[in-house]
Amino acid sequence: MTRYFTIILILGFVFSQEQEFIYSTLIDTSLEHSPFFWTSAVYKFDEQGFNMEQITSSSKIEDISENQSKILCTSGDTIMIYENGIIDTLNVTGLVPRFIYNGDIIFFKNTSEHLFELHRYSFSDNSNLMIADSFETSNSYTFPYYLSSDKEKFAYLENTLSDTTTVKIFDILSGSQTDILFLYPSYLGPWSLYWAYDDYLYFTVRDSDNIPQLFSINSSGTDEVATQLTFLEYGFNSIPTNDSHLDRIVGINNYGCDVWDYCDNDLLSYNLQNGQISVIGQIAGFAYAEYYTWSADYSKLAVGTVWPYVFIGEISTFNFTTGENSLICGDIYGGAKLFWVGGEDNVSLSESTSLPNKFMLHQNYPNPFNPKTTLEYELPLNAFIKITIYDMLGNEVKNLVSTNQSPGFKSIQWNSTNNQGEAVSAGVYLYTIKAGDFRQTKKMILLK
Repeated sequence: MTRYFTIILILGFVFSQEQEFIYSTLIDTSLEHSPFFWTSAVYKFDEQGFNMEQITSSSKIEDISENQSKILCTSGDTIMIYENGIIDTLNVTGLVPRFIYNGDIIFFKNTSEHLFELHRYSFSDNSNLMIADSFETSNSYTFPYYLSSDKEKFAYLENTLSDTTTVKIFDILSGSQTDILFLYPSYLGPWSLYWAYDDYLYFTVRDSDNIPQLFSINSSGTDEVATQLTFLEYGFNSIPTNDSHLDRIVGINNYGCDVWDYCDNDLLSYNLQNGQISVIGQIAGFAYAEYYTWSADYSKLAVGTVWPYVFIGEISTFNFTTGENSLICGDIYGGAKLFWVGGEDNVSLSESTSLPNKFMLHQNYPNPFNPKTTLEYELPLNAFIKITIYDMLGNEVKNLVSTNQSPGFKSIQWNSTNNQGEAVSAGVYLYTIKAGDFRQTKKMILLK
């Protein structure tokens, strides 16, 4: 891991808890650029576009941790982390990295034109583990995937046949995959999938009239067909976001406009709780809506749009309290991810800490395994912790943990030996965590 300090970062991230800022990848304004050739850089700015600061150069933003204490960036296939005024260059390379449930990251490696491997990087020991291979996609440059709200799973599209696209779920902890829905590519609308807190997937496909509409389907795979949610004359094209735990998602009603139509299209909000559709504002119909992010209290929204064929554009903000709309970052937005930081949640990139809010035992990984596997668990407070492995007859095999521990995200590795240090036989084992009144048990499989 390569580490260096940057004065800009230290100054740029120190702000009060009441302040709010937007983070995105923009064109580096300190360098010459044209609509077709530019260098990307990560910027921080407020909703009026004032106080704009360059955070990193020659890079793009990929994700911000759940507690907003870390920024995940890439430069080509180099992965970098910002935290506490320091940029770390990780000793791994890959594409589209994202933070997962415990603060580690996953990322993809392109092994051939359309095939990808999934890797997991752990900050606790700087280890890199390939957890799956042979992911297939039609995009040979990036692997599009959509994390669940708990960040333990993700959904993706697999092009298994020339005439069929499969919506699939991958479990990061167990490595299992589930087929959710089969679609014909001709029915796919401008694709953006959102995995909501209610465990439903929300996405746009074309209805029987060939109009893009919003649909949903349960991520468990129990639904045989998707449910159509909107029936708008000009459709509902959902827009990508990295926001988690939303109770409303954003789309655009632009079926009637194209690049030659100088009309404005409605920006829409769909409420997941009551199905209500609201008009947020308008954007130019010949611009593509690329990304959006909400403020913590839903009182403000930022939306990025780009012009066709040029692929640079602008970011617009909507303040629903004051009724003011602002056009910011005109002609320097490159269709990248947006993140709204700060506000009501009283967190900032310089001051927040990360602690679990409940006891939890996660599925071991890898699973099945041979001969080592990792068990992860979460502690919201100080407690005496006991983690024990049993065989299927209930006999104790290994006492892994038996001590007082402080709050945090924890992990322990089992090397398939018993309390006497002897290797155990292949089979199914149980592992149990006890912390005060909390008890939880899971299964794991040892293969030899």
